Amino acid sequence: MKKIFAMLLPAALLFSCTHHTSLTPAEVQEKLKQTMTAFLYKRINNDSSVVHYRILSVAYFANPKEYLCEFKVRMQERNLDTVGVMSATITKDFAKVYRKQ
Repeated sequence: MKKIFAMLLPAALLFSCTHHTSLTPAEVQEKLKQTMTAFLYKRINNDSSVVHYRILSVAYFANPKEYLCEFKVRMQERNLDTVGVMSATITKDFAKVYRKQ
C-alpha cells in the first residue's frame, strides 16, 4: 500500500500543477482581434452576407483584470465600405467584451 501511495503521490503532484504561461504581446493582440471579431459577428447572428468586419489593428492597455482596447475596423456592407475606430474592454480570459464606442 505504501509503495502505491509513494508512486501515485508524485504523479498526482505533477498533473495537478498547472503551468501558467503568459502570452507575448503579439499573441495578446491576435487574441484580442479574434475576440472582437467574434463579438461583432455574434451581434449579427454570424451572417456575413449582411456585413463583413476586418480588424486592421488594435492598441491596448493591460489592467490587472481587463484589456482596454481601441480597434481600427474595416466594415463592408453592400453599398458601404468604411474604416472606423471602436473602443472596448475585454476581460483577461477573453470571455466578455464590453463595447464603449
